Amino acid sequence: MTARRFTARLCLGIAMAFGLAGPAWSTNAVPEVEFLRQSYMTEDKVTFGIGAWKDPGPEASIMWEHTFATQKGNTGQIRLYRSGAEKGIYIGLEGTPRGGGLSSNTPEAKIRERAGGTGYDATIPYDWKEQQEVRVELTHTGKDYIFRVRNHKTGEYIATVAMTFATDGGGVLARSWASTLYGKVSAMFCEDVRYARGRLTVFSDSAAADVEVRDTGKFTPPCLLTNSPSARDNENVGSLTRVDGSYADMEVGLARKPNARSAPSAWQRWDDKYVRVETDGSLSCYSRDGATCANATPFDNKRQLVCGDKHKALYGITGYDTPGHWCNAAYATLFAQWASEGDRRWTAKLPSGDVMCYSGNARNCISSPTRPTPAQRGAPLVCGAMHQSFWGETGYRNPAHWCVNGPWD
Repeated sequence: MTARRFTARLCLGIAMAFGLAGPAWSTNAVPEVEFLRQSYMTEDKVTFGIGAWKDPGPEASIMWEHTFATQKGNTGQIRLYRSGAEKGIYIGLEGTPRGGGLSSNTPEAKIRERAGGTGYDATIPYDWKEQQEVRVELTHTGKDYIFRVRNHKTGEYIATVAMTFATDGGGVLARSWASTLYGKVSAMFCEDVRYARGRLTVFSDSAAADVEVRDTGKFTPPCLLTNSPSARDNENVGSLTRVDGSYADMEVGLARKPNARSAPSAWQRWDDKYVRVETDGSLSCYSRDGATCANATPFDNKRQLVCGDKHKALYGITGYDTPGHWCNAAYATLFAQWASEGDRRWTAKLPSGDVMCYSGNARNCISSPTRPTPAQRGAPLVCGAMHQSFWGETGYRNPAHWCVNGPWD
């Protein structure tokens, strides 16, 4: 392996995401992406590793990718992807086709020529699991390129893909970088972003290739998620790439929740109930049965009714997105960290991650030169479902809207 440094930039269009043989992605979900570089190599065998360390689940779409090139400039891609409920592996390489084949444990696996005879695309449906790296060994012999795919953790054989071209493209790898792409299949709005984490590795001659971050990008509106070393799961929204020797961890859509607390807050009176903020940032009321708020002085910590998912499981609503509900009104009045950018509109984030503005009627933002205090009882207007019920839009789709642009992060 000979060392030579270079810089490159990759921006992926959604139409390219899976070539001809993969799922359709939303055209408004195109981010600029961070990428990696590594040593220049002219090896005839290179192994790529891709693993999902945190799967965002079937409501999201994500792709982790290695992009490589032969010595003569033919480019290829190896991807681990989820598109809704569909999960699998994609392998593609450009060149003039002269024969290709695929063997796999999955009957639905396919290989076919790209439109115009410009190369091959192979899709292999595969139910990959969290923290189980998929290894793709790419071997070059003359005009033939062979991809052997296995689950590195379990040793499971997944597939072998063979591609033969009219001319020899040369050594397997001239450059390599990796990127993440995510959003929803139907749309990518901030409220729909799911947290995901992938790990990427490159090996050659049984040695790990040198990998490092060379540049970062920002995601396009409406989310504007910037790559930042301060991005933390459960603390803010963003993307983050960590590099440790031969592998890189790439995280996107970090959970939009308040900082975790070491202990719950003190109980505070709100109408006929007592409320507090739990260690995960959620608001709760004191309860004796875990289902209804109790009009009694708290004496234990065992049976709170917690706003959010637990509240929704009981009543069909989170409490945060319903006008005038105690979950948002009490939090806005007693616990919210209000901030303003000088326009006299005060905004903050709920434990759900949704943005709200200070309001007295849950419909219109109040303009005030001074920060709201607990003495001023609030009934906030919350972006998302509540905002849409009044104004016909969530507020998150417009990159110039206060729901998107604010000083709350």
